[in-house]
Amino acid sequence: MKKFYLSFVLLAFISSAIKAQSAADADAVKNNSTVSVEYKLVEATAICLDAINSPTEYNAYVTPFITTEGFPKKTTNVSPEELKQNIFEYLKARQEVVENILKERKKAHDQLYGVRPY
Repeated sequence: MKKFYLSFVLLAFISSAIKAQSAADADAVKNNSTVSVEYKLVEATAICLDAINSPTEYNAYVTPFITTEGFPKKTTNVSPEELKQNIFEYLKARQEVVENILKERKKAHDQLYGVRPY
């Protein structure tokens, strides 16, 4: 019986340690303290490419950004790799656009899936 109680206490201790670590990880993600500028650029580039190549109602939130004057366009004389690089460079020079794309995506996802902790 003593081993049972000892096992229970040990399990409770481990469980609380895991919860504390999970909460710290969630706070770090929520505060974007672990998300680099480079990661945000890559993510925004992928979002834009997805909306250009496969426009749907689920990525319509990015349409105002990809239809602005000066945004790289998909044409027959631009390879997919060049388009990706052009979009990346365009966004790299406009960090506020990257932040706005990510904010709009969060709003759209919150409407679709409900508010999530990240």
